[in-house]
Amino acid sequence: MGEISPRPSSPDSFNDFFHHKSWPEPWTSPDFPADEPWQERDRRFQSYPWWNADKTARFFAEYYEYMWPWGYFIYRTCYENVSEADWKEAMRKLDACVHCFLRSRRTFRHPEPIRLICEGYRNVVIEDRELLEGASVHQVRHLFDDWMTRHDQDGTPRSEFCLMIDDKALRSILKTPEPSEDDSFLFGLDAGYVILVARRFQEGGIRDYENYQGFFRLDITGLWSFMNDYRNDVFWRKMPHIPRPGLIPCTDGAFTHVEDEDGTVVAASAFSRRSKVIGKKPRAIS
Repeated sequence: MGEISPRPSSPDSFNDFFHHKSWPEPWTSPDFPADEPWQERDRRFQSYPWWNADKTARFFAEYYEYMWPWGYFIYRTCYENVSEADWKEAMRKLDACVHCFLRSRRTFRHPEPIRLICEGYRNVVIEDRELLEGASVHQVRHLFDDWMTRHDQDGTPRSEFCLMIDDKALRSILKTPEPSEDDSFLFGLDAGYVILVARRFQEGGIRDYENYQGFFRLDITGLWSFMNDYRNDVFWRKMPHIPRPGLIPCTDGAFTHVEDEDGTVVAASAFSRRSKVIGKKPRAIS
């Protein structure tokens, strides 16, 4: 028998690339010719001078075979009093944050893997008002886990965490300043967030983190950083201490803090920019 492509397949896969039936058409790229055997593609990419040369190149090298195009599953749970224009603007701003973050790195990283990562970014957005309006984190986790299990998707960041957007998260996204490629937007404290839901969380199953409920608030400026830095061991090393029930762990993709439901910062790691605003509410949530 010949070698088998390492890419996981699913009923929705297309030409060995990830595909979801909600997409109007499968993802394609001239950098990934459909008639090119994957072994030849591997040799071609690995011959480029930028291969594994920096952080973005290593991200591409690790994931282009297993989860390309890359991105998140996003579950919309807010519908009442939310216009379609506002929802589309929120999705546009998420994409802009990812693209601007990556392109801001071109001054000190090779531009080619950045281009490939930007072109290979595509989220799966799940919109179903009857099923999802007002859904809880637990319900979203169940739906996400069910899809990943049925489609045999494991071992990648996309398969371990999904994003959920409720009314508060949506408002925070819409009020987030417009990102720019000079990376100044990364240093603000008022970034909106999405709810990052851990697929494999089991209540009561984590003895040392009894106040952790299986989700984070993830700054929208950290969408690529979180996926790039994702590892189970790294994730747990970054878990902040949550001093009491009802508080929410948060991350900018690299560093963590804890805030209450309304966004007041309660605690922060020494390296988090939120450590300067303990007791304040820098997010525009309400």
